[in-house]
Amino acid sequence: MLELAIVGLGGWGRRLVESVQGTSDKVHFVRAVVTDMEKSKA
Repeated sequence: MLELAIVGLGGWGRRLVESVQGTSDKVHFVRAVVTDMEKSKA
């Protein structure tokens, strides 16, 4: 299994994580890095 991190949880970052997380047995996001915590909560 690949354990991945993503930088940025804007519109595209969030879509990417949601499209893979929990649906693939080969890829798993384990970390996210954001510059603005308030925007990432939306």
